[in-house]
Amino acid sequence: MTARWACPTELKVRTNIPAKAKHDFMPPIGATHTPDGQAHQPSRDRFSRDEAPTMLDCWRPIMFNVFFSYSTKDLEVVSPIRDSVQAMGSPVFLAEYSVKPGQSLPERIDRAIRSCDVFVLFWSQNAKDSAWVPQEIGLAHGAKRRIVPVKMHQGIDLPGFIQNRRYEKLYEDPARATYRIKKRIAEIGNAKQANEGLVGVALFLAMLGALGRG
Repeated sequence: MTARWACPTELKVRTNIPAKAKHDFMPPIGATHTPDGQAHQPSRDRFSRDEAPTMLDCWRPIMFNVFFSYSTKDLEVVSPIRDSVQAMGSPVFLAEYSVKPGQSLPERIDRAIRSCDVFVLFWSQNAKDSAWVPQEIGLAHGAKRRIVPVKMHQGIDLPGFIQNRRYEKLYEDPARATYRIKKRIAEIGNAKQANEGLVGVALFLAMLGALGRG
């Protein structure tokens, strides 16, 4: 069977691959395979084993809300990443597209941040100078949202209360950084879904217990 790499929207896996050779089968980013197993569109970058997409990463639906905090001056860079994340099934709040004419921008942003599961910060000098982004960070921090920082260029420190957090370096390798952003979002979303599943099971068992006592 021919294997084709198209995660996260599509993945077909070649069968009968020896366990010791599985990591050797991992293609470069964006590569496709022909029946003879040769990779095309090679890249010098390969995912490390802990970064490799799994069937779970690629097929599990990610049904939760993501908020992108950014400067409108960086929209051209941020917008394609938003499209890529939404392809996983996660609605992304991007003010440029998510606020409809006539709606209150501050109210929509406030509501979107408080209801989001992941707050992705695209940090740049433009964002630092923005009248909106620092306020959005403070609101997300106060609401205890999960913050994923992304540095868009070198020479700029993260805001004080998140400066010690690990961040993605979009300026070094945009493709790899985008993949890692999506992976982190998927990890947070899957953990939330698993927790909600446990809560649902507990409630179901409690209901059965109550019916049994009745």
